[in-house]
Amino acid sequence: MKGTFCMNSNPHIPYGWPAWALLVIFLVAPSCAHETRSWERQEIRSWEKNIFSGERAYQEHRYKEAEERFKAALEEAENFEEQDPRVATSLNNLAVLYSAQGKYAEAEPLQTRALMIRKKVLEPSHPDIAQGLNNLALIHHHRGQYSEAEVLYQEALAIWEKTLGTNHQRVALCLSNLGGVYYSQGHYAKAEPLYQRVLAIQKKSLGPEDLRVATTLNNLAKLNEALGRNTKVALLLQESLQIQEKTLGPEHPVVATNLMKLGDIYRRQSQYDKSLASFERSLVIREKVLGPEHPDVGESLTALALLHQEQGKYAEAELAYERALTIQEKTLGSEHLDVASSLTNLAFVYQAHGKYTDARERHHQALAIKEKMLGSEHPNLIPTLNHLSSVYQEQAVAIAEKVEKQKNLAKTNKLKNKDFLPKNIQLSPNSENLDSQGQGV
Repeated sequence: MKGTFCMNSNPHIPYGWPAWALLVIFLVAPSCAHETRSWERQEIRSWEKNIFSGERAYQEHRYKEAEERFKAALEEAENFEEQDPRVATSLNNLAVLYSAQGKYAEAEPLQTRALMIRKKVLEPSHPDIAQGLNNLALIHHHRGQYSEAEVLYQEALAIWEKTLGTNHQRVALCLSNLGGVYYSQGHYAKAEPLYQRVLAIQKKSLGPEDLRVATTLNNLAKLNEALGRNTKVALLLQESLQIQEKTLGPEHPVVATNLMKLGDIYRRQSQYDKSLASFERSLVIREKVLGPEHPDVGESLTALALLHQEQGKYAEAELAYERALTIQEKTLGSEHLDVASSLTNLAFVYQAHGKYTDARERHHQALAIKEKMLGSEHPNLIPTLNHLSSVYQEQAVAIAEKVEKQKNLAKTNKLKNKDFLPKNIQLSPNSENLDSQGQGV
């Protein structure tokens, strides 16, 4: 579970991970002589305009335009003093943009430089330093550098707790991010109390029906799932779902996503009726809101197919898998690795009810995709080859059993037929006389 970037205006953090935000700082122009003040004001106005425009483009997911604006703002800020906080702001915003696009290698040096500037011009306990620490920690977190991320999160947390208090939303945000690092490392015992503390802060300060509460409930559910506490997981997801339905409406895509999680937990608990109801409702929402050929519809169909397959309902499973496969081929392309996974799932269903030729064909298609996308020596080809081998072996056993059955049937029929063959007539000693007498005139 990844964390969240933060900004000064205490934004509403939407459901889901990650939710990126920008740190935007507005500064007063420095005092100087009248002749230069007009020029500086113009520079500041231009810088602020680029920052504002970049943030708006970022929030609307127009990343190319946002990058142009933030780069322009940074170029202008470089003309200010070397340690000007506006340089740090420009660096930070560009780093957050790159992070939102998964460009962590480009983001890290920008965020590191921004933090260095802030540490030089601000007090060690200034909240902006905590923000910079949090944002840099997130980059390390996403790159799998958990030790570095943990240290930075802890530094940010200490500053925010000292300056804002232990029940502030920034503290909750950092606790959640730190919990995410522990979760990623499998340190569930460390993560759980942090998430519990986040939940308590959010319910008290935001109210029990805020979407951020639902997000934390989902994080706790994922944690409990990792610990095998499926009953607890179901309760947490149900509470989260109630919040989402009330806040977003019963047909929101987020509701459909949570229904998928809940349905999967019910399936693992063998509560098949509840699982079926959750998956089917998720499918209906996604078909209505996203359209019948959206990839998420394919995901719901795959979940339904797996549920049917576990119950031995192979005809229903086959139909759902085939429709999911059609959607994936259309939206992702016929050579996508997800298509290969769906072909494998469909092959399992065919194999389960004796359609060995169809099963072999699907496994061969999956193998061809993997070979093309991953290379002929990639280790991910091994499971597919093993699956294909199992089909041949199972079919060979089935054929041998069928041959043996036919032999036994033929043997049985032969014995039965022997009992019904006409027997040779045995003539008595006087039969010739009888015959002769019978032939008299």
